[in-house]
Amino acid sequence: MDRLGGIRLRRPVLSIDNAEPAGETGMSETKKKAAAVAEEEEELLEEPVSPAGRLFREPHFSCYIVCTLGVAEPVDLPAVRAGIEATLARHPRFCSIQVLDELDKSAKPMWVRTKVNLDDHIIVPDLGPTDTSADSEKAVEDYVSSLSTPSMPMDRSRPLWELHGDEGAEFRPRRFVNRTISLDDVKNIKNAVGCTVNDVLVGLSSAALSRYYFRRTGESEGKKNIKVRTALMVNLRPTPGLHELAKMMESGKNNGVKWGNRFGYMILPFHLAKHDDPLEYVRKATKVTRRKKSSMEAIFTYWSADMVVKLFGIKAAASLCYGMFSNTTLSFSNLAGPSEQILFCGNPIVYISPTSYGHPHALTMHWQSYMNTIKLALAVDETQFPDAHELLDDFTESMRLIREAASRGTDKAQDGP
Repeated sequence: MDRLGGIRLRRPVLSIDNAEPAGETGMSETKKKAAAVAEEEEELLEEPVSPAGRLFREPHFSCYIVCTLGVAEPVDLPAVRAGIEATLARHPRFCSIQVLDELDKSAKPMWVRTKVNLDDHIIVPDLGPTDTSADSEKAVEDYVSSLSTPSMPMDRSRPLWELHGDEGAEFRPRRFVNRTISLDDVKNIKNAVGCTVNDVLVGLSSAALSRYYFRRTGESEGKKNIKVRTALMVNLRPTPGLHELAKMMESGKNNGVKWGNRFGYMILPFHLAKHDDPLEYVRKATKVTRRKKSSMEAIFTYWSADMVVKLFGIKAAASLCYGMFSNTTLSFSNLAGPSEQILFCGNPIVYISPTSYGHPHALTMHWQSYMNTIKLALAVDETQFPDAHELLDDFTESMRLIREAASRGTDKAQDGP
């Protein structure tokens, strides 16, 4: 018997209609009942979990996303609750749970709508005045890092999200740190070298890791063949970028907006070396990334992973993906954010700092642009990187050197021969 009582409801087309019916000031009792029935049926809707979603629920590859939002004003908890109840709690991915029919061995997990109890998801931690008075940023950093401990798994019987305010590397807690750099500086370097913003960030990362490596090892001469392999995530959506929630909620329309994870990856080498010209890091990164972009590597990795899931099942795909992450050194991701300031439940957002944990990498880099800044968020395994803030200092110093080198090159070009 079907786990929903032997009845499988036909899925209606999802849509958002804010217009009031013409000539009516209110809704009749019949329409109210029909709306209530439709809402109840909507809760029972099932949608297959995507291959990537199934992969992330595997025991040895359980990935979580952590995003820290800096706000300009103290949090108004009632306003936050009301805002989340009206928006996030109605989002299909934030009001659904993964359900698996255990009686059917061939069954695949499904997304099933459920009632959202905000008290289960909104958590107000008691950090204490002694924790926040001396160093508020350190207190937040310590608290966010505590969320990555294996002893705090998320309850799969409810939607997999929470809002917190006021043996292998994948099983060890992470330290989450971040640093802000100027987007204008990155664009000036981009124009000086003739590359993209992503090329500049890859070159900057290579320069910072080089400084960190040679400082930690004490080597004075830079070897030529030191490389670290990076798993670079690539968005394969037909229409990349930010989409309005209303468009995301629409179905049955050919607007190129789709649900689910659609990304491949590329193995990108980071060269660790010492260069007299700091811009050489960006030039080398540009050369490598251009070659990678012209290849079909990201599309092939996505296609092959999808085929492995279909032919051999999700456990084989999880094992393959785990092996890929285990044989690379770090993860790298770059995400373009809003160019104008946005609000969270009426509170202006100062910065956005996303990151993740649960995969077997001791170092994960996330670059997130927002307004005229770029936030670098690092998730580090402290047993491998006990000095995460010094690593951030290496990024800051590398950025300064590359920026000054780009400025000198621009001045020479303007002066002419």
